[in-house]
Amino acid sequence: MLRSRTKSSGLLPRSVLFVAFFVVVLGQRHGFAQPKQPEMALPTLSVRITGFDSILGESSNPHLLIEEFDKSQLYPILPYIFFSENSSEIPSRYDRLTHRQSNTFQAEDVHASSPLDVYHQTLNILGRRLKDRFPSTITIAGFFSNDSVPNVAESRAKAVRQYLREIWHIDTSRMHLVAGGLPTNASTMTVQDGVEENRRVEITSDDSTLMSPLILDDTMRVATPPILRFYLGMPNPAPKEWYFEVFQKNRRLFHTFGGAEPLEKPIEWAVIAQKDNIPTLDGFLTYRFQTVDSNERSTSTEGQFSVEILTLSKKVRLKMADKEYDKYSLILFDFDSSTLTPKHREMLALLRQRIQSDTVISMDIRGYSDRTGSADYDDTLATRRAEAVATGLGVEDLRKKYMFNLSMKGLGKDVPLYDNDTPEGRFYSRTVDVLVERSVQH
Repeated sequence: MLRSRTKSSGLLPRSVLFVAFFVVVLGQRHGFAQPKQPEMALPTLSVRITGFDSILGESSNPHLLIEEFDKSQLYPILPYIFFSENSSEIPSRYDRLTHRQSNTFQAEDVHASSPLDVYHQTLNILGRRLKDRFPSTITIAGFFSNDSVPNVAESRAKAVRQYLREIWHIDTSRMHLVAGGLPTNASTMTVQDGVEENRRVEITSDDSTLMSPLILDDTMRVATPPILRFYLGMPNPAPKEWYFEVFQKNRRLFHTFGGAEPLEKPIEWAVIAQKDNIPTLDGFLTYRFQTVDSNERSTSTEGQFSVEILTLSKKVRLKMADKEYDKYSLILFDFDSSTLTPKHREMLALLRQRIQSDTVISMDIRGYSDRTGSADYDDTLATRRAEAVATGLGVEDLRKKYMFNLSMKGLGKDVPLYDNDTPEGRFYSRTVDVLVERSVQH
């Protein structure tokens, strides 16, 4: 009965079980090979590179060219200091100096990557100019907007005066204080952005040079094509995570990463968007694409593409025909306005003098707006601003005389110039940029 039960139940004899157990134990002790499950092959990765230009479109197998040009840029000074709700403390985003630092400060030495960098030095630029233009005077007007703290408008004006007195040693007799409710040219109070913009101090003077635009000379770099697109060939199944980078001689210029979610668009690198990450050497750039799957297995692929750096000194040495650029961010419009003020017209007269030359190759006029309002309305407002500047400059007459190319366009809220989360970012977005291209022969 026992044999029959053992057979019918499929049990092995004890001697067979003992031998099997002995083999397993002995194999574990002495490292005998055990049967392995076959591993899945590592995926093959691919990268396809194209160049992209908003005018020329997309191009295959791009050769990256980075060229240097002399650039002169005019920065308008917004004579407003903005404050937080119920506060009369000058916000920390405004650059403040010690008295010792003020002794060596010069407006022309301001490091500016955008007009907002210049704007945040407004109090120091004004302090330097007041010291150099004795006995010019200013009026400091404080305003409030839905603030609940008593006399906050006056306190704001006093805070600005105190900075100029303590740091720049400007005598209080040269600074007249006034305080009121809303500014004369107030922003709308129907939206929070407008409420914030009206919490400010305005600085005015009979001496127009105190708040005249700042002109800085710099080197501009232009990338051709301006954008590189990387199409990543993802494995199937999708990796747990992936990483992509571009580098040159161990200096990383660009990187991004992601997870298991599908990558529906190519990765884009705006080559000169970050000043510290622009290629500086002729030769090649290297890219690396790496993935990690659910089993923590990593695989990668690398490749190279060419880059050429055409510096100013190189163009002079080779006696190449060259270009230079003048950029004028010269008009800051009031809220919801495209009207040229007398101060605007003074600035346009200055610009007209600078561009009357047969070396002008092209002129590009672009109007902008902030985020307040509908997209359609902002596009129209931006276009009206561009047209107002073109008319004020008399560009049609200049174009007929000097035979240069002209382009003009209004760009609304879909193309924000600056961070619109700050009042100054919105004010500086209510502008018109004029870019003038000139020929230069070395």
